[in-house]
Amino acid sequence: MSPLEPSLREQQAHHVRSRLRNAFVHLVVERGPDGFPLTDVASNAGVSERTLYRYYPNREALIEGVVTEELSRFDEELGRRLGDRSDLSNPELVTETFAVFEEHAELIAAARMLRTAGLDTAASARRTDAARAELEPHVPGEALEQMVGLIRTLMGSDVWLRLSEDDIHLDSTSAGHAVHWAIQVLLREAAKADGPLRPSQDWQL
Repeated sequence: MSPLEPSLREQQAHHVRSRLRNAFVHLVVERGPDGFPLTDVASNAGVSERTLYRYYPNREALIEGVVTEELSRFDEELGRRLGDRSDLSNPELVTETFAVFEEHAELIAAARMLRTAGLDTAASARRTDAARAELEPHVPGEALEQMVGLIRTLMGSDVWLRLSEDDIHLDSTSAGHAVHWAIQVLLREAAKADGPLRPSQDWQL
C-alpha cells in the first residue's frame, strides 16, 4: 500500500462518517434541525449509537462536523471545476456554483435550515471573510460591507433557489450568467464610489 493510500481502517471510518452525514442531512430536511434525537441519526445511518458518539460526541459536534465536512467537499468540487479561476472576474464562477447547488440540493436545503436556526454561523462567517478579503483591494472602504453583503447574497443558495422556482424557472447556467452580470455591474459602480453606495438623484425604476 502506498503511503498516500488510506488504510482499510481509514476507509471504513470515511464510509461511516459519510453515512452519518447523509443521515443527518436527510433528517434535517425531513424534520427540521431540532426535530430528532441523535439516536435517529445513528439508526438511519445503520450504525450503533456508540459508533456515532465515537465520531461526534454531541449534537453540536455533529452539526459543526457535518457543515464543515460537507462544505469542504462542496468547495473541493467547485475548485476542481474552476481550477485557479475562482475569482469574481471568472464568468463561470457563479454558473458552476449554482450547478453544484443543484447537484447537492438536499445538502443545500439542510444548510439553509441550519443557517436559519443559527446553527452554522461559523461556516457562514468564513465565507463572508473570504469574500471581504477578495473585495477589499477593489472597493472603497465605506462601500465594502455593502458589496460583501450583496455579493454573498447574490451567490447564495437563496438566490439560486428563487431563480429556479416555477415562476422564473432559470436553469443553473442562465441564472449564473445573470448573477455574474449583476455582480460585474455592481463592482464597476462600486469602484467609482467615494462613499457608501447610494442611488443617484435621477435614478428611478
